[in-house]
Amino acid sequence: MHRFKCLLLVFILILPITQASSEESIASQSLSNLLGSIDTLSGEFTQALSDANGDIFETSSGYFFLAQPNKVKWVVVDPMPQEIVSNGKDLWIYDPDLEQVIIQPYDSELVASPANLFSSKSKDLDNEFDITLIDSGLATKRFLLKPIVTSTLYQTLKIEFQSHKPVSLEFSDALEQSTRIDLKNIVVNSKLADKLFVFEIPPNIDIVNHVD
Repeated sequence: MHRFKCLLLVFILILPITQASSEESIASQSLSNLLGSIDTLSGEFTQALSDANGDIFETSSGYFFLAQPNKVKWVVVDPMPQEIVSNGKDLWIYDPDLEQVIIQPYDSELVASPANLFSSKSKDLDNEFDITLIDSGLATKRFLLKPIVTSTLYQTLKIEFQSHKPVSLEFSDALEQSTRIDLKNIVVNSKLADKLFVFEIPPNIDIVNHVD
């Protein structure tokens, strides 16, 4: 359950973006500008899930590639391999341990998670979030986003940028569990081949195909 939830949450980086009231409007515009400057994003990640007391009960790490519009490759290497790939039309979820790949249509609702913020062409944030700039320095900006419509995946989302690059995301759910994703070795706007976002199915595995 946690593994699948983590994969969904990973996608929140691709959600829509907008504009609002005085300070909120300035925060929204600032975040929109930062996100709008990103066409592709790649790097490594570490992810930690914590309970209501702040105790970490699950960690994972791996690497990722994101590109507009709605292209994703998110690979968990440790502790249990897992992979999500989307070309914006189809979505592959591959679990090597189960020797199974699930194929289904790309669904913006299904992948409405933080990773969507970086791969969606939509820039209409104010319709989705109340946005606050909680820290602003010469090189660092941190934003707090609260979904206007109640989300089943998270209640708050924090995004931190350093030198115009996203370096962390942190979100909490209704059970007061929190997930923190730290990004490193980040590369912005490098050319990424289309084949990165098409999953090549290994031989001799089960295929669960929900695509018409």
